[in-house]
Amino acid sequence: MYTGLVGALKTENAFGEFTDIAYISGWSVDEKAEMIDCSEFGSADKNSIAGAKSWSASADGTICFNKVGGHDELFEAYSLGKPISFHFHLSDGNIEGRENTYLCGSGYIESISVKLSSGDSGTVSVSVAGVGPLEMFVNDKNIMSDRAHRVNTAIALYVGGDGHMYAEIPDYLDDRSVWVDKSSGRLYIKI
Repeated sequence: MYTGLVGALKTENAFGEFTDIAYISGWSVDEKAEMIDCSEFGSADKNSIAGAKSWSASADGTICFNKVGGHDELFEAYSLGKPISFHFHLSDGNIEGRENTYLCGSGYIESISVKLSSGDSGTVSVSVAGVGPLEMFVNDKNIMSDRAHRVNTAIALYVGGDGHMYAEIPDYLDDRSVWVDKSSGRLYIKI
């Protein structure tokens, strides 16, 4: 059983870095598959196959009041129709001997409700319409495909002791969109 916070609402920048904008203390996820009738004419038996899949969720928790992320981004995502990345934890990898297991997907906030009292931190409740698949990750590896989840990694630029600028490029960006030309030492970003 997961102890503590069970999820987070996150924004993702162009480099794949996530910023928590709200913490989830309770959630519910519904996944559905449309069933397509493919019964044979004249047969007394009904036959179906699975069609398009969708998911929706509801979550509640504490709003994150800090300078990195916060409730303003949550309302901005709702007002402007921006997708949010959702992480729903099933098992906490920070507890010894446990795997880090969570559901992850992007979606739009359909409704939002905020409650605040003078003696308590702010709480938020949201309803979410999922976009694309809801995938399960175990130790940041997608068990539904061979894709690993990007976890707070970005291109790091720094000036070395010799006065030259260097770039550290995460593995998930290599050979696809960002690379350093070994002969010239130039950083190329494919847009």
